[in-house]
Amino acid sequence: MLKRKLIAAVIVSIIADIIFATPFVIDVIRQKAFGDVLAPFGVVALYAVPAIFLYGLPVSLLSDYVTGRVHATGHTRRWLAFIIHLAFGMGFILIWGLLFDADWLFGYDYWMGLDPFRSPSVIASVLFWMVDEILRKRKSL
Repeated sequence: MLKRKLIAAVIVSIIADIIFATPFVIDVIRQKAFGDVLAPFGVVALYAVPAIFLYGLPVSLLSDYVTGRVHATGHTRRWLAFIIHLAFGMGFILIWGLLFDADWLFGYDYWMGLDPFRSPSVIASVLFWMVDEILRKRKSL
């Protein structure tokens, strides 16, 4: 199980880096600064990879533990795991806001869904769940 989770974390790190850096790369290309085209991937990875390994990986392990403790199987296990991943993806926003910017957390933009930093953790959590489920089906890991 740990091997599968580590592989999932690596795959999600790569996919998330591509997804989250692409808008910045497009902006760099529009500015015709082609020498800097790879820089956004490094900057995004600097934040995304530690978050995925230090927050996402333990959450995914917790998800497996919880679904195992309640003896969930089949679709019930899948949906429960999805809900756990999604809840902790949304919870990351709360933790980030409380630690670094409480004014932002309780501001108007946060609750109206206009903040650009709100969705990456949710997207990454859903990606982690999807990749883990695909790897789980392979059963060779």
